[in-house]
Amino acid sequence: MATQLGGFANEVSPDLEDALDDLETEGGGVIYVPAGAYDLSDSEGTTGTDDQILVWTGSNIALIGEGRDATILRVKQSGGAVGDDGHILQISGADHVTVSGITFKARAGQTKGHGIRLSNVDESLFEALTFEGEFGYGIAFRCLQGARCTTNGRITYTVFRDLIFDGSKYDAIDMKSDNTTNRGVMISNVIVKSFGVDATSSQDAAAIDIRGKVIANNLFIDRVNDHTTGIRFRATGGTHSSTGGHKSIVSGFIIEGGSSCTADTCVGAKINANDVKLANGYTEDVNIGVHVSDKNALISNVVVRNADTVGFRLTNGAKSARLVNVEAIGGGVGFQVEDRRVSVLNCLAESNTTGVKLTAAATDFKIVSCVLDGNTTQKSVPSPSPSGLEEFGTVNW
Repeated sequence: MATQLGGFANEVSPDLEDALDDLETEGGGVIYVPAGAYDLSDSEGTTGTDDQILVWTGSNIALIGEGRDATILRVKQSGGAVGDDGHILQISGADHVTVSGITFKARAGQTKGHGIRLSNVDESLFEALTFEGEFGYGIAFRCLQGARCTTNGRITYTVFRDLIFDGSKYDAIDMKSDNTTNRGVMISNVIVKSFGVDATSSQDAAAIDIRGKVIANNLFIDRVNDHTTGIRFRATGGTHSSTGGHKSIVSGFIIEGGSSCTADTCVGAKINANDVKLANGYTEDVNIGVHVSDKNALISNVVVRNADTVGFRLTNGAKSARLVNVEAIGGGVGFQVEDRRVSVLNCLAESNTTGVKLTAAATDFKIVSCVLDGNTTQKSVPSPSPSGLEEFGTVNW
C-alpha cells in the first residue's frame, strides 16, 4: 500500500486531490496531513450548487490528521472557486475508508454544503472529527447531485464515533440515503453544541436524523431551538412505515433546549418510524420531550423535565407504544395519549399542569404502578372513559 506523507502547501486542495487520485490508482494507502490550518478551494474550478472540493472514489484509503484542532481543513474564505454549496469531502462508491483526527471548517457566510457527503460507502470508519461553522449538514448521507439525484446510495457497516458539531445550518448528521438500505450504521460519543441555525417552519432540522437500521449511544445535544429536534427517527418520505429509521436503537443521551423554544416546535426526540427503541436519556427545557407517532415504540428509563407543552406525547399512529420507568416533571402535560393500546409502567408525573391526559382515541390504555404527584390536575380523562382503560397501583389516579 502506498503512503503519502504531508508537506502540503497552505493552499492544499490540488495536493490532496492528486494524492487521492494516486492512491485510487494504486489500490489504496494512507494520506497523512500534519498539524496546520489548510485552505481548500475547488481545484477543478467548477461553480454552482453541486460543488465539491475533494472527490474520493477509491477504496482502502485513509485520510489521517494529527488530531482535532491540530489538523484543520477549511473552506477558503475568499478567492476560491468553490460555490456556496461546496462540500469539503465527497466520498462515493468507496469501501474500507478511514477519516480521522481532523477539524473541518466552513466558510463564513456559506449557504449550504457539507463537511462530508457520503454515498455507497461500506465498512468504513469516521472518528475524532470536528465540524465547525455554517455547513448545511456536518455529515450527509446523500447522492452526488443534490436535488437532481433520484437514488441516494446506501451506507452500510460503518462507524461514526468521537464527533463534535458546532454551527450547522440544519442537521449535524443527516441521513437522506435510500431509507430501507442503510444498515449496520453505528454512531457513538457525539457532541452537538449547536445546529439548525437557519431552521424554519418550511425547513426544519434535527441534530441527528436517523434512517436505516442505526445503533447510536452516548449523545449530548445542546441548543434545541425553534423548528428543531434533537433526535429524529424518520420513515421513508417522512411517512409512517416499516422503513427508514425503523428498528433503530438509541441509548444514552442528553438533550437540552436553547433560548428560543416557542409554539411546540422544539422537540427532544421525535419517532415516526416503527419498532424504535429509545432508552437511558434525559431531555430538558423543550416544548415536547418525546413525540411518538408510529407504532411499537419502546421507551425506557427516560426523564423529561420542564417540557412546557407535553413531556411524552403519543399521537395518532403511536399504537402499541410501551413506556417503562419514565418521568415527566415540571411541565405542561406529563403524559398525553391519543392512540390505542399504549401502556405506561412505573412512571412519575410530578409538578406538571396535568399529570396524565387521555383523549377518546386512547382505547385499551394501561397504566401500572405510577405516581401522580403535585400536578395541578392529576389526570384528565374524557367521559365516558375510553374503552378498555385499565389502571393498577397508581397513586392519585
